[in-house]
Amino acid sequence: MNFDADPQDEAFRTEVRRFIAALSPEIVRGKPLGYTHSRPEREAWIRALNAQGWLVPHWSRAWGGRDWTAMRRHILHDETCAAGCPEVDRIATDLVGPIIQAFGSAAQQRRYLPGILSGTEFWCQGFSEPQAGSDLSLVGTVARREGERYIVSGRKLWTTQAHLADLMFALVRVKIGNELQQGLSFLLVDMRAGGISTRPVLTLDGGHHVNEVLLEEVSVPRENLIGAEGQGWTYVRALLESERSSAAGIPHTKRDLRRLEEFASSELRHGRTMMDDPVFRAKLEQLRDELHALEFLHLRVLSATERGPRAEALGCVLKFRGAQAYQRVSELMLETLGERSIEYVPDSQRSADEAGVAAAYLFRRSATIAAGTTEIQKNMIAALALEL
Repeated sequence: MNFDADPQDEAFRTEVRRFIAALSPEIVRGKPLGYTHSRPEREAWIRALNAQGWLVPHWSRAWGGRDWTAMRRHILHDETCAAGCPEVDRIATDLVGPIIQAFGSAAQQRRYLPGILSGTEFWCQGFSEPQAGSDLSLVGTVARREGERYIVSGRKLWTTQAHLADLMFALVRVKIGNELQQGLSFLLVDMRAGGISTRPVLTLDGGHHVNEVLLEEVSVPRENLIGAEGQGWTYVRALLESERSSAAGIPHTKRDLRRLEEFASSELRHGRTMMDDPVFRAKLEQLRDELHALEFLHLRVLSATERGPRAEALGCVLKFRGAQAYQRVSELMLETLGERSIEYVPDSQRSADEAGVAAAYLFRRSATIAAGTTEIQKNMIAALALEL
């Protein structure tokens, strides 16, 4: 493998930095650790990226794609994270958008893809349920066919950003086959439809990130079905590979590692900085090395030209090891800042980066659960790569 930087990629990195620097501070401005950008901030950022042609480089050219290399996509995400830019709606751009392009009808593409590109419609993912977390074959939400409509009833849980979403793509059970997966279908649901209620589920950090969504006799047009009835599992398999790569969070962890190094170089314990402590410095160096290796694994997954058991297994490795690194950097931040890490709002004497450190640590306990638990990922690796 050639580890030398490609001059064209480095030129693109410089171009991205100039693009970010030229934007209004109201669109791009650094935020404290754990800060959640408002929807207007995210919408402004989405519009700016789309106007530049950088919002969905991995989509088809017909819908704004760029045929970029995996490295170029990685550089864009890396630099925007490093600068503290708002997150785009990755549930839309990386998950449901590609599914609509690949399996949706022309009418569905015309209806839903422009709203993603303009940032006017946000999405949530209606997969997990009380009895169907990592094992989605147990989904119990039912869609009963009545003429040209489906009547949907069920309960979705841990639904990220459902309280802010306009639309949901849901896994529902339309008919039962010989296997549990054969009864699943992929349905697009308007979150403003009658019969939908959303309840907040407060997480350990005290934040409102996830929700319970109740669907009680919700009427959904038949035209909102993606592909064919009973084929939802096929579409979900394609989607989950993208979700695992996103859930690894490598650029976010890299940004946090840089913050951690700044804290460790300035925090004093018994007259010396944390960086002067050889035990702490060894932990930091180990995390840096692991993150460097994970970054190359991420590029391998992004650039894979063939999909199959081995590629899927690499995605599982990336997901669970990336989640562990995401947790580890917050643990070291907590160790560095000590009792001051519990502060949510910094005073004038402290860096804004110190705000939310404890909250981020608490929320990231979920990283090895969300998008498939670590135990499930290991089982999949054993089955796909080791054939056990």
